[in-house]
Amino acid sequence: MTGNAASETLVEEYCHLASISSFDRFPGETAQNALRKARAGLASLEEPLPAEHRHDYLYDCSTPEELFEWFYDGPFKFCHRLLKSEVRRRYCTIHELSPVTAGGESFDLVFAGDVLWHTIDRLRAFAAAAAMTRRALIIAQDLQNDSSPHPLCFT
Repeated sequence: MTGNAASETLVEEYCHLASISSFDRFPGETAQNALRKARAGLASLEEPLPAEHRHDYLYDCSTPEELFEWFYDGPFKFCHRLLKSEVRRRYCTIHELSPVTAGGESFDLVFAGDVLWHTIDRLRAFAAAAAMTRRALIIAQDLQNDSSPHPLCFT
């Protein structure tokens, strides 16, 4: 991303597990239940791996801050450093997306990837993203059990 004249900012869903209470949850769903869902999701992704290469055990022996570093922040920092990226990273939920949380910026392009499965109030989420968009909002979503080789496109 260096050498590009365009300014780049990554506004990322705030995934801090220590603040799991801010996750979008159904009424009555506890933070512990949300953490169990995250653990089950990781286990299903790593199922094909040999047991010694799985990371599921980390939920038993780690603090929420350590989990955040290992699964979210650490990989970003590693790639940012390795690629000598100039991307500025901001943390907020998609519902909180605003010029304030984005450092006073709006964007030519906003890409929302796999947001539908992770939020209850989808319309409010996309309205916040659209309000930050000057030219194009791209919503990319894997549609489970969709056998079509062609993407859906709405204009």
